[in-house]
Amino acid sequence: MAYYSQAVLFSKGGKASDAEKAYVAGLRRRPDHPPSLYNLAVLQRDAGRAAEAEANYRRALAAEPDYALAHNGLATLLWDLPVRERSGLRATLT
Repeated sequence: MAYYSQAVLFSKGGKASDAEKAYVAGLRRRPDHPPSLYNLAVLQRDAGRAAEAEANYRRALAAEPDYALAHNGLATLLWDLPVRERSGLRATLT
C-alpha cells in the first residue's frame, strides 16, 4: 500500500498534515485497512480532534477486532476525555 508507506514517512518526518492526507487517500482505496485507520486516529487525537479519532479507532477495531493498538488507543482517548464528555460512554462500551 503505497499511500500507507508514504504516510508513515510523512509522520516520522513531522509532517502530520501530509501524513493525514496520505492516510485518507489510501483509505479511499482500502477503507478497512486497520493500520491506516489507527495511525490516522493517532494524528487526529494529537490534533485535538477526539471525535474523529474515536471514530477511526472504532473503524480499525471493526475491521480487526483483536487489534491491540487500536484497543489501547481508544481506551486512552476515552480515559483522557473530560468527565462531562464521558457521561454517555457506558452505553457505547457495552
